[in-house]
Amino acid sequence: MKRYNVINSRRKHRGMILSPKVSIQRSGRFRLNKALLDILEASIGDGVELMCDDAGEWYVSKAKMEGIKLYRSSSKSCEFFSRIAADAIFQEIDADSGTFLVSKIPHVFDGQKCYSILLSSRA
Repeated sequence: MKRYNVINSRRKHRGMILSPKVSIQRSGRFRLNKALLDILEASIGDGVELMCDDAGEWYVSKAKMEGIKLYRSSSKSCEFFSRIAADAIFQEIDADSGTFLVSKIPHVFDGQKCYSILLSSRA
């Protein structure tokens, strides 16, 4: 069992504790905050991937190839669009939008670091 707490699920930034988060809208807009971009080591122009395992757990990772391109959203966040992925996620949780914590501890699949989107953490 992995534990997610203030030590491994949050990141300090300029004296504040920031949690890695992704905001998802039914329209397919995904916004990644600065803390999540930092752990992904991603920035504007990079690609990201979303993955869902057989148990219905969702993950985000920096893509090695064929990723969905990140665009500037604000000075500290980036966004990308995927209506298909948003629809699949919202079928799992029966919602129209939400902001979700993302685990800071990576899972490694096929040599790629993937970070779990904690769908039960909806804000």
